[in-house]
This record gives sequence, C-alpha cells and structure tokens, in this order.
Amino acid sequence: MARSGQLLGPYVDKEGRAALDNGFSLMLERNQDVIGPGHNANFVTDDAGHHWMLYHGFDAKEPEAGRKVYLDRIEWDSEGWPMVRNGQPSHKAPVPVIRKRTTR
Repeated sequence: MARSGQLLGPYVDKEGRAALDNGFSLMLERNQDVIGPGHNANFVTDDAGHHWMLYHGFDAKEPEAGRKVYLDRIEWDSEGWPMVRNGQPSHKAPVPVIRKRTTR
C-alpha cells in the first residue's frame, strides 16, 4: 500500500519509497491457511465504529476451488497506517457489529 497527503501524489509506502518506483508496503501476508490474500476494495465501518476489510484469497487446502472472500478487522498503527493484526488472515476474530435496521 502507499498513500499521499495530496490527491496527485507523490504516493509513498511506510518506508518513504515512491509507489512509482514499486514502493509498496504489504498489509497482509499468506499463512498456512490462506494463500495470496489481498485485492480488497473499500474499508467498511460497522455500527460500533470498527473498520473492516473484505478481500480475496485462496484456501491453502484447496486452491483449485478458486478465490474465496475473507473478512478481517482493520486497526491503525501509531502513524495512521491501516493494518490487520499479525499481518496475516485471522483464524478467529471478533465479528462486525451490525444493529438491526428497520425499513419503510
């Protein structure tokens, strides 16, 4: 991942390397259960104010089954970078808080 304080950049990773020079910080790495985690879209905020990320990955036990969707809670480090605890897909984690809504 890379970020900038300006829409048009420059975008840099956590180490200050330019994204245009392939400077990207990883948010998630594979583990024994999930191969190739990533390709997420927006972060979603639940009703308790926690941030969540949906992303794709392959189940290490059956990668031929194709990509699956995973969910992990986003936390923020001291410099404001998003992160997933332990930098790997979770085995067990809290669930998003979604209060029942009524529709009219």
